[in-house]
Order: sequence, then C-alpha cells, then structure tokens
Amino acid sequence: MRGPTLLRSMILGVSGLAFAAPAAAFQNKPADFVDRPKPGVPSAGQPGTQPGTQPAEPSPSPITFEAVKARCAQQLASVIESGEVKTELQNIDQVLDLIAAFDTFEDTRAIVEAARWRRAIAQTLKLDAPERQAILRAYRDNPKLADALVFVARPAADDLPAAYRLYLKMLDQRGKQVAEFPNLAAAVALVWDKPPSFGRAELPDPVELFDHYTSNAKKLVFDPKVTPTELLVFMVDAAAPVSDLRWAMEKHSGERRVGRVYFDVPYDTAFFKYSQPLKLDKEPFSLASIRKVGGVCVHQAYYAATIGKAIGVPTVQMGAAGADVGHAWVGFLEPGSPPRWNLDFGCYEEYKKLVGHTTNPQTGEDMTDGEVLLLASLAGDKPADRMVAAAWTDASSRLGGLITRSMDFPPRVDLKGWAAPPPRAKSTDTRLELLKFAVNASPAYAPAWRSIIDLAGAAKLTPKQVNEWANSILKLAGDKSPGFALEVLIPMIKIVSDDREQEKLWEWAYGQFYTNMREARFRRVDLAVRVRMEQARFYEDRKDTDRAYKLYQEIVQNFADEGPFVVAAAQRCTEMMKARGSTPAQVANMLRDMWRKTKKPGKMSGQFVTQSNWYRIGGLYLDALNAAGNSNDAKGVKTQLDAVMK
Repeated sequence: MRGPTLLRSMILGVSGLAFAAPAAAFQNKPADFVDRPKPGVPSAGQPGTQPGTQPAEPSPSPITFEAVKARCAQQLASVIESGEVKTELQNIDQVLDLIAAFDTFEDTRAIVEAARWRRAIAQTLKLDAPERQAILRAYRDNPKLADALVFVARPAADDLPAAYRLYLKMLDQRGKQVAEFPNLAAAVALVWDKPPSFGRAELPDPVELFDHYTSNAKKLVFDPKVTPTELLVFMVDAAAPVSDLRWAMEKHSGERRVGRVYFDVPYDTAFFKYSQPLKLDKEPFSLASIRKVGGVCVHQAYYAATIGKAIGVPTVQMGAAGADVGHAWVGFLEPGSPPRWNLDFGCYEEYKKLVGHTTNPQTGEDMTDGEVLLLASLAGDKPADRMVAAAWTDASSRLGGLITRSMDFPPRVDLKGWAAPPPRAKSTDTRLELLKFAVNASPAYAPAWRSIIDLAGAAKLTPKQVNEWANSILKLAGDKSPGFALEVLIPMIKIVSDDREQEKLWEWAYGQFYTNMREARFRRVDLAVRVRMEQARFYEDRKDTDRAYKLYQEIVQNFADEGPFVVAAAQRCTEMMKARGSTPAQVANMLRDMWRKTKKPGKMSGQFVTQSNWYRIGGLYLDALNAAGNSNDAKGVKTQLDAVMK
C-alpha cells in the first residue's frame, strides 16, 4: 500500500486493520507509546530544547521533592487555618510552573505533590470556608482520600460543590469506611453530584448505596479497594433502589460474564411490532418485574447493567441508531490480567459496524465505545502512574494559559544562587514535551490525548508533530479502540495546510477502516463514513462542490442500509442541488433514487418505523415532491409512509 509521505511512518499493523509497520519515527521499546527522553532531561533537538544547552551531568534540582512537599504543606496549612484560597493557590501554581520549567530528575513525586494540592485547593473554591477547611483537613490527614478524588474530578463537567458536600456527608457519617474505600467514596461523590436516572426507576440514597458496596465488599467481582475511581464510576451509577441491588446480589453474586443476563428479559414483541401497551407499564418498576414481564432492548440493557453494578461489575448501557431502528445493549468489564470491556452481549451484527454511545456517569457527557474500551487499560496502570499523567497534563495546560495571557514562564522567583539549566521555552513544543511525559506514564489517560486534540484543532502542530502524535495514538488504540484513534486523527488531518496532501490523508484514512481491510468482518462502516463526511466537508470548504456531492452520493449508494448517517448525506445533497440552482423536480428525482436504495422496515410499531432510513429519506422525498407541485406522486409516497405507521 502506498500512502502520502506524511503518514507512511504513522501506520501500524494491528489485528483486522490493514496498517503497515511503522517507519523511522518512534522506534522504541514496547512499553513506550511516545519516544521521549527521561522526564525533565530533554535530549538535543527534542521539542522545547536547543542542542547543547543541557549540561552533560544535570545539576542538583532547585525543586526537590522535600522542598515541594514543605511548600505545599505551608500553603495547605494556611488555607485550613484561614479558609482563604486565592493567594495560596497562586503560590502552588508557581511551584508547578517551576517544575515544568526546570525539572531535571526522574523523581516524579514533586510534580504529583504540587498537582495534588493545587487541584485540591482549586476544586474547593466554590465551597463555603468551613466546608473547604473540613475537606482539606481530611485530605491533609489522609492524602489517599485526595488522590482518589482530585485526580479524577473534571471541574468543567462535574458539579464540584455538590460532589464535595456529598463527600463531606459520607466522611461525617461513614468516616471509617471512606478511609478504607477511598476510591469507592470518590466515585459515589463524582457520580451522584448529578444523579443518574432511568425511566420510572427509584433512585437510591447515595450513602445507602455506598453501604451496599462496603457491606458486600468481599462478594463483589471487582475489589473496590483497588479498582480505579475512573472505573468505579461505572459501577456506582446504579439507577435502582438498594432493595433491587440486594435482589440482584442474591441471584447473581459472583457472575463474571454478567452480559448473559441481558437475554433473561423476555422481549415485548407486541409493543415493538403492534403498538400494544408496554407490559412493564402495568407493573411496579423493578428488576424482578422486568425479568417477569419483559420489555424492549433498553430494558434488557438496563436490567443486565444494573445486575452487574449490584454485584460489583462496572457496566455500561450502549446504544446506536441503525438503518431501521435504534438499539441498546450492555457492556461490562471482564476480570482478567488486564481486565477488558466486553461490548458484545445484545449487540447484533448490524450494530457492530456502528459507533456505540453511552453516557459518562461522572460527567453526563456522551461517550463512544472507543473511549469506553480505552478505559480498561487504566486498571493495569499503577495509581502513581495515573497521577503522574494527570500532573504533567496539568502542567501543560497551565503553560497554555500562561502563553495565552502572555505571563512569565518560568516565574520570577529567587532560586537562591542555584545555577539552573536553561529553562524550557514558553511554547507549544514545551506543552507537547510535557504531554509526552503524561502519555508515557499512563497511555490510557484520555485527558492528555484530549489536550493533543485541542492543540491540533487550534492548528498548533507542525507536520512533524502531526506525524509523531498520530503514530503514537495508533500504537495506543489502533487495535483496541480504533474509534478513539480516529477522534484524535481527524483534527490532525484537518490542519495539514497542503490541500493535495490533506486529500491523500482522507483517502488513506478511509482505506484503513474500509477498502484496505483484509476481511469484510473487520470493516468499520461507521468510521469509514465519518471519514467520507469530513472529506466531503473539506471539498465544500474549498468550493469544490462537484467532488463533495459525489462523496455524499457515494455514502448513500454504498451504505443505504448501514446507519443514520445516510440521512445526513441525503440532506447535504438536497441542499447542494438547491444551491446550484437545480429545479424542485430534479431534487425530487435525486431523492427518489436514494429512497429506492433504502430497505423498507419490517413489521414494527410506528415510533420505531420513524427512525428508519427508509422513512426519513421518504419524508425528504415527499417534501421535494410537494415543492415541485407533483401532487400525484406526493400522494402515493404519503400513502406508503402512513401505511407503515398503522
């Protein structure tokens, strides 16, 4: 396979994907995902350094772990005593900046120490002073409590005041258990700041939910003492009363392949096909009722996921929109070394070719199956490595803010006569260097990769940097999580300034997920179409409407019954024809041909029929016929659409 020069060293051979072996860039030992020097000792020519500026033997660091620990303790004590935050947070910011600028040793405890207390203080900014003091006092007395929560909290998405108030409640009422199960307590606080929900399900009291897990700790499939908070959030988001969780524990305790209980729920065919009332609506909403009278796929997924959560298995309710109807299935974490997510139970063949989606229980944000799969790797990382990754990502983000605000880097502080080496530059190169440290420490730490996506989206990366980082994400996720890999690749491809090269890159990416697959079963239609849609928009932006139109047409012609993206392609074709001055009749003829490519759905109730590509494109065709004044054909199409609704 021949590809554009820029990407020849990006391509990696992985199971099912037609990637070739990597070339010169990033030839490193298997444990490393990014080629970098040891933390803080950039080699000549590395981003953020100048050849010959680093001493052969590094001088003693001005920021030893002991010095950082003492400084942070001083700042923390001041906040605990006074309840005031601003000045002390600025002081710890300065410590983090110094480490980012001058760190020349492998002892990463210093940056973790600075990041821990910076996060702890910043995350309590919106609390009342007594609440802030109580939280920070607990953290000071037991830093493991801080590590379980502060390195996982997402200030932009979490309701931190609500999370910390719940955490204080657990500390007050269950202090001994919180100290014994810090990750579990942190997960409960981060999920139940904004409670999850499911239909008529009764929600548990968060403290009682915490009690359920601590009282059954030895029976749980995953040990809540050692499972990372990032995975426990998928266990404690049980939208069911504790009585249901006890019922599940009695019937399924120890079940390691919990996905199989998805099929214990009878399918309510009368509701799906014949628009009969849902049987479950006549029953009290509970796991026992669902198992007794059944439901549709969303109830099967809820049932299996909740059983898993009750017995100590992180689970997700996955969903995707197919060509005919949306579908829901269950995903669960399988024990092993390392653990892995199993997203297969209830996921029928049509939907295995599509991107699955779930809701992140911590933030409420949409989450793809690729991101879920990536999370399993966290269970194999040491807690210290995850904290190191978070700390270096913090330092990179902090440097980005200093660049934006034209602030000093490194800060102007007295180094007491120490002959410091030249500091890292205040540049994007340095931000990337710090992010390299992060992904080497914990390759599955998604926030570091999101920072790369943000830099690529802002066109901050050079072609060489695009090459290096694209190669790195393929090493990390090419086989485990191709969807996540594509999310990283897309903004990188978009910033390539040479149009001919970018055009080649889109074709290359399409090939990786579709045309170059060795076996058809490995083809990812959803990802291939995502590439085609991006490529069509690339042509539209350059006023090459003919090529854009052909790509949208190709999507409909090749994938008419594969997924809802076909409707978006049909809509773009309609809009482009109108913009080019096509008559309403010509638009109608184009949509007629598209409609004929789609498959009429089988027997199902009206609310499901309306989700199908056939029905939705038929609606576009009907609108076009009316616009063209073709009342006879419009009447015939409307009759067909109405008929399937009966």
